[in-house]
Amino acid sequence: MSVARRRRLPGVLDPYSTSFRLLSDTLLAGLLVLALSLPVVTWFAALTGATAALRDARAAEDPIRVRRILGHGWSAVRRHPLLTLLAPAVFVAFILADLLVLPHLLGDATLALWALGAIASGVGAFALRIAGAWRADRTARGVLALAWGRMSADPVGTLMLFGACAAAALIVSFSPPLVLVIGGPLALAALAFDRDVA
Repeated sequence: MSVARRRRLPGVLDPYSTSFRLLSDTLLAGLLVLALSLPVVTWFAALTGATAALRDARAAEDPIRVRRILGHGWSAVRRHPLLTLLAPAVFVAFILADLLVLPHLLGDATLALWALGAIASGVGAFALRIAGAWRADRTARGVLALAWGRMSADPVGTLMLFGACAAAALIVSFSPPLVLVIGGPLALAALAFDRDVA
């Protein structure tokens, strides 16, 4: 059968389609986010770098580049170390403290787990807003102000980011190997809601 007669694969199954490229870019970004997050305190810089690299790839209509994820992540750490290293580390410490304290305060371990999930998803949604709003030429204060403004200006988007964080936690709890790539869909979610709603 000649190439001309060969039936094209539909949509995402076609390895030359933009959908397939976006899927492969997202999975690669997820692997890199995990690898760069191994020092623990660098997880947010990795997420920010992946979001910015996905934005670059979409604008240039090119595949994602590993060096761009590394470059954007390093740029975020260099320009805003408090926002990209210290604040996320404080957040992780806060969640771990809540994990120990909430069962005693609420008196029910299941209720405490749900409350912890809601708190983590809410802060995670704000973290995704920050990752989406980050640009190398913006100050940390400007990024935070923009992300905080979008939390209330786009409540539907915020709710969807909240759901994305909750879904990511559930997916990883049911299928732990997916932790290898879950950072990619979260970076894509941050990019999807990097917008101002009039």
